[in-house]
Amino acid sequence: MKVIKDLRILNAIGKRYHLEFDSQFKYYTGDAYKNNIGQYLPLRFEYKDKVYKLTYFDGCFNPFLTVKKESEIGNTKKCSICREVFIPTNKNAETRNCCNVCIELLG
Repeated sequence: MKVIKDLRILNAIGKRYHLEFDSQFKYYTGDAYKNNIGQYLPLRFEYKDKVYKLTYFDGCFNPFLTVKKESEIGNTKKCSICREVFIPTNKNAETRNCCNVCIELLG
C-alpha cells in the first residue's frame, strides 16, 4: 500500500471528487462520510487507470489517499453514465453497465 504524496495527483482527485487534502502532510481534511458538496464519499476513486482509496493508519485521525493493489480491486466496472467505479452487485448492473445509483435514477 503506497501513500500518495504527489500534490498534482491529490489536487486532481480533489477537484474531480470534491475533496480537500492538507498541503503539508497530504492527508484528507474533510468530513469522514461526505465530500465538500454534501455527497457521500465513494469507496474507490479512479484517476488515470489507477484505483485509489482513503486509508486510516494507526495513530492518525485523518485518512491518507493510497493506491489499491490489483488483488484488492476485484471485479470493478466504470458506470457508463456517471463514470464512477463500482462493483456490479446484481445482473441489472452487469447488463446495463451502470452503478446502482444511476439504475435507481433511471427507474
